[in-house]
Amino acid sequence: MEQPLLSDPNTSTTPCGSANTNSPAGESSTDPPTTLAGLAFVLIFASISLWANLEAGKGFDVSILNAAPAGTLAARRFDLLFVSNGRAARIVLNASEFVERILYPNELYPRKPVRSVTLRLAGQNLSGVVAVSHGDDPHLPGDYVIHVSPSVMAEADPGLSLVSAVQQAMARVWLWDVGGAPPKWLVDAMVEYLSLSAGFAGNAVPLRPGGSCWGEDEDPPSVARFFKFCEERRPGFVARLNRAMSKHWNDIMVDEALGSSSRRMCSAYRSRTRQRGEVSGPKSVLGAM
Repeated sequence: MEQPLLSDPNTSTTPCGSANTNSPAGESSTDPPTTLAGLAFVLIFASISLWANLEAGKGFDVSILNAAPAGTLAARRFDLLFVSNGRAARIVLNASEFVERILYPNELYPRKPVRSVTLRLAGQNLSGVVAVSHGDDPHLPGDYVIHVSPSVMAEADPGLSLVSAVQQAMARVWLWDVGGAPPKWLVDAMVEYLSLSAGFAGNAVPLRPGGSCWGEDEDPPSVARFFKFCEERRPGFVARLNRAMSKHWNDIMVDEALGSSSRRMCSAYRSRTRQRGEVSGPKSVLGAM
């Protein structure tokens, strides 16, 4: 039977083998109520400390915005499944943590400044599933808005669709792209690589015969698979490539991040692909940015 938190004042007991010598004869002693008060204080203090550590650990502010028309299926689902229970914010933080572990493994890799991330369910369907934009104030770099198409809420598994969309978006948030230095094909391929690493594989097409395995003429999901091969052969390749993307870009930086010739690596990759018959993966649920 469940015991009450506070004992009945008319039925107090004294532990065996002990006595209160200051109590009158025949009266039993009780523990002071300050014990419970002290325990409550410790629990409250621990909870506040945990919350503070979580806030400090995430490193940026997270905001959730539902811009879908009120009363629509998308608006109701987003509020019920992701806003009311804090799940939307957790999805953003989990996706961010995954990307950061790959791109910034230690202090040797300068981190891109990110001050805030707003996850916004758009008011109307987008051309793609998700898009990323900078905040409203151009004088405050590091503010990002993730726009999610309300069509995501109509998916059979809206949770999986939202996670995959946010995972791709957070990759774009954390990848270095200062002043548009890195070419678009590189950013797209890196986004696909990070999504692939998280378990969301884009549909890949065969590489062009005689090509270099990377570049603007190749399909981003296909380049992402080549980058995955490079990462397996040269651990830290993707982090080094992202660090190079923070500077004035030159194609030679791919070789520098590899520490060897990308053409030789490409030849080895093509050979393995032919042996395994690897051509494409499952269709991406991420959509275009």
